[in-house]
Amino acid sequence: MSFLDRIAECNRHDAERYVPFHIGAAQVGAVRRDRLTMLGSYPEFAIRPGTSVALADFLTEPALRTAALNKIVRVMCSRGICDPWRGEPYPVGTRFGEVLCEIERAGAEFFGKAHGAEHVDARRAAQAQPLIAQQAEEDRQHVGVGDLKGLV
Repeated sequence: MSFLDRIAECNRHDAERYVPFHIGAAQVGAVRRDRLTMLGSYPEFAIRPGTSVALADFLTEPALRTAALNKIVRVMCSRGICDPWRGEPYPVGTRFGEVLCEIERAGAEFFGKAHGAEHVDARRAAQAQPLIAQQAEEDRQHVGVGDLKGLV
């Protein structure tokens, strides 16, 4: 997908298709409205019809929240709703360094969790030639909106 295709994709975004996803009072993502029925069958999620979805209040510890999210992400992976399980936990919070829980990379997009990585462009001092980083083949299929990679 080209950069211009990515811009066009972002411009087609319709916020009305999503409801906020909360952990406690913190909004940590957004879930598509058409996916709420699926979450409603799990007691770990509280659906507030038409307004939001949240992890249940009894999930008070990060480890409990992580387990609840991983439970449904594993099911979604097995049904092909999410990408295959990768074993890459991402922190979930509202700011850098805050960890309310973790979510498996495969389920991050489903819950509207922004994710990305830092990439560094290194150069050999003697020749001033760039060391070109190679992206793993399995990572190429997981580039999504917001995964525009920059150089530091």
